[in-house]
Amino acid sequence: MNEITSKHIESMNKTFVTEIKESAQYATVYNAKSIKPRLHLHKQLSQQTLFPADMLTILSFLYQYQDRDKRVAIVNATSPCAPSQDYIDGKDSFETSLCKISTLYNVLQQALDAHAIDNNYYQKNKSKNGLYTNIALYTPNIIFPYYAENISADVINCTAPDYNMFLDSGHFSENKNYQAIKSRLKFIRNIAEDHHVDTLILGAYGCSLFGQDATVVSKLCAEVFRHSTIPTIIYAIPNAGYDFAAYSKHFISPEDPTEFDTSELE
Repeated sequence: MNEITSKHIESMNKTFVTEIKESAQYATVYNAKSIKPRLHLHKQLSQQTLFPADMLTILSFLYQYQDRDKRVAIVNATSPCAPSQDYIDGKDSFETSLCKISTLYNVLQQALDAHAIDNNYYQKNKSKNGLYTNIALYTPNIIFPYYAENISADVINCTAPDYNMFLDSGHFSENKNYQAIKSRLKFIRNIAEDHHVDTLILGAYGCSLFGQDATVVSKLCAEVFRHSTIPTIIYAIPNAGYDFAAYSKHFISPEDPTEFDTSELE
């Protein structure tokens, strides 16, 4: 752990003692058996939008919702076997970016003690050949200090299937990988619906660090989240590189008036 990381963690612990404790206390562990799809409610066409966004842009968006009666949740493709391990190791990931600007790491650490999550969450991912399993931790009211304001959002912590690790496992199957990422996205959708989330924010889930192909994942996202009780889905991806280009084939950005063609999903 470097000095900047250590100071941030210490600062969050000192400044937001009560908030961190409450978020950890009310965190919820989900598995495939504890959450079911709300099929009878999947009648709404969700608005899915691609934002060329970095973390500051996401914070600005959250700030707009701070005084509104809206529930915003961010999807974190969390480290599979320890809380925010990428952040501690200094790896560049979506989770690292979240932890750098929030109380997320502190909450995940305290949630271990509050819910014995090491046995119920991380342990179940340690022998899954890289695909891991449908298990998630819903952490409410994560604090994001933003200039003079303290804004908050819920975070759905759910490990993405690791394409690279599965490829090296000796048990690789392209179809099994495809089914795993599709199942994980449905699982995340069901959790967000269970919490009546109004706006769900995802990055390029499972891509980059976990090695998933953004072309495949973006198409699955368009399918899985097309009909949902979640009114708004936002894909926050920096406007550079392969991931953004892949997602732009399926989702429009606010500057683009072209409507999303859903014919291939029929």
